[in-house]
Amino acid sequence: MHVLIYCVGSAGDVYPFIAIGESLQGRGHEVQVLTAALFRDKIERAGLGFIEAGSKEQYDEVIQNPDLWHPKKGAGVILRLFGDGWPLAYAFLVDHVRPHDTVLVTSTLGMSARLLQEKLGTKLVTVHLQPASLLSATDPGALAALPWAKYLPAWAVRSLIASIDRGISLLLCPKLNAFRATIALPPVRSIRRWMNSPERVVCAFPAWFAAPQRDWPANAVSTTFPRLVAAEHERLSDELLAFLNAGAPPIAYTPGSAHAHGRLFFERAIAATEKLGWPTTTIVADRRQLSLPVEGLSRKVRGAGLQAVDEVERPWHARQKDYGPPSAQIQGPPADAHADCGRCEGGNQRA
Repeated sequence: MHVLIYCVGSAGDVYPFIAIGESLQGRGHEVQVLTAALFRDKIERAGLGFIEAGSKEQYDEVIQNPDLWHPKKGAGVILRLFGDGWPLAYAFLVDHVRPHDTVLVTSTLGMSARLLQEKLGTKLVTVHLQPASLLSATDPGALAALPWAKYLPAWAVRSLIASIDRGISLLLCPKLNAFRATIALPPVRSIRRWMNSPERVVCAFPAWFAAPQRDWPANAVSTTFPRLVAAEHERLSDELLAFLNAGAPPIAYTPGSAHAHGRLFFERAIAATEKLGWPTTTIVADRRQLSLPVEGLSRKVRGAGLQAVDEVERPWHARQKDYGPPSAQIQGPPADAHADCGRCEGGNQRA
């Protein structure tokens, strides 16, 4: 069987799908992953086929947008970005689907694959990496933007979910339906009711993490967290291993692989660590995440280790290290602090 995985997002969105691809390939299937060029090396090291959907420069342009991580503007930025890409993503997928042989596996935001399922009859599995992608009136969980929702009665949460769906649909449906018309598909009115595959929905997290709800899709199944096999064989640098094993275990800070505007996070993290007297390591996917000017920061914070950011001599609490496999890092730090949207990157779910 040919499996074509289409995943949209940063490392925390893509790595679990590499893990899924590894598992499927281990069962004898041919697996290709369609995603941004940034992840080519990781995918090919896992022995999977890679298909580019977006250059590194395009990816970088997205993550450099300061509104991407804004608590109110961020979701709109993401939805507009992938909403503009319906035709291109559809074309990429059509070019690589093999009639009567391909099964599509797609992430929450990879909704262009749903169009192929409708138009061509290609089998489709929708995979959600976090329960927030499946809003529930019976157990809304702890939503960062709506922390009070879990205290509301079910009828009120249903009304709230309907309002959220209307807002997202108003943003996405005009462009979606304009493209659907070009491929002779009828318009849709609700993104939430349309986005999931009618064949299979996979909740890629165990029931103890988020119990299945009555108002989730009836065809949804829960699994364990996907874990990268390739990451288990990656080795941390000798320098980082020495740092992890020297004295008290450090606190590890990571801003998330796509967080390019984390100055305040690093300021406060390093200052807090200094007060605790703990050593700390910052784990990043891109050194530019730590390219923060020392000027203008308080002397106290500077002394706590921000000079390490600029690669000067580092006799401080803070050390800066490149991103490494979390499964290896988790053996050392007693605490792991994230500045992300609540995602866990592939392998780190064991924490």
